[in-house]
Amino acid sequence: MRLLRAQLERADKANRSKKKDAAGRTDEVRERPLDRVRSLASIDTMEEEDLRRAVVRGLLAERFGEAITNDAAFQGIAKDVTRMIEETPEGRALIDRAVASLRVEPRSP
Repeated sequence: MRLLRAQLERADKANRSKKKDAAGRTDEVRERPLDRVRSLASIDTMEEEDLRRAVVRGLLAERFGEAITNDAAFQGIAKDVTRMIEETPEGRALIDRAVASLRVEPRSP
């Protein structure tokens, strides 16, 4: 059992090291999903409904990782979550406040 645990720890360390090296080699700085939504919010011509969906997708990506956004089922899940939030007056008010705050917040470094 100890040997297996030690091997798993070594493999995990090696994997984290590879990821850290790969991240250090990229020339571009990746924005967080909500930073991209904030950029979208600054576009005056963007429809409110589209921005609400983008907020939900951004929050889901922040919570579960951006890799999930590449999954075909993600769009359906994000649509369902948006619909559920907007079904109640409280949920709609919450998403409206989130959109409003993204429109006025400066971008994070």
